[in-house]
This record gives sequence, C-alpha cells and structure tokens, in this order.
Amino acid sequence: YKRQEYMGDEEQSLKEFNERTATLNKELSDAKAQIIENTQVIGDTDKEIKASDNIILTKTNEENSLKELLNNENENWRKETQIHEDIIKEILQEIEIIKQCREMFANKQFSEYVMSKVQ
Repeated sequence: YKRQEYMGDEEQSLKEFNERTATLNKELSDAKAQIIENTQVIGDTDKEIKASDNIILTKTNEENSLKELLNNENENWRKETQIHEDIIKEILQEIEIIKQCREMFANKQFSEYVMSKVQ
C-alpha cells in the first residue's frame, strides 16, 4: 500500500512537472514570438529613420541649391544694376555736354546778334 501511495505521489509529481514544463515552454514560445515581433518593429523603425534621414538630406541639398541659385541671381542683379548705373552716369555726362554746347551756341548767337547791331 505504501508503495502504491508512493507511486501515486510520483505520478502526481511527474504530472505537475510535465504541466509546469508545458507552461514554461508556452511562455518561452510566446517570449520568442514577442522578440521576433519587437525585432521587426525595430527594423521597421530603423527603415523609417533612414527614410527620414534621406528626406532631410534631400531637403537640405535642395535648400542649399536654392540658396546658391539665389546668391547667383543676386550677384547677377548686382552686376546688371552696376551696368545700368554706369549707363545712367554716361547719359548724365552727355546731357551735361549738351547743356554746355547749348550755352555756348546761345552765347555765340547772342554775341553775333550784338555784333550785328553794333555794326
């Protein structure tokens, strides 16, 4: 009878051990599945970060290109403005020469008029 009781206890212990093993195996399997899922999430996040970095790099390059274009455009405007200012100076000098010529012509005409009246 004692031996039968001992065998029953052993069977019960083995049954509990097997149940506990099954539970631990299930928890291990679940943990492995969670690790795989987390690894995929990390991988996806890394891809998103790289994509964002590429977008930032592209936008930075575009911004730098636009800045360079604007600087070149501004330099072209400065050169063109300088050319126009030089042309305006030349025109003002020519106008001054024309005024002086008019005065000389008017003075000569006046002198000739006075001389004709004197004679």
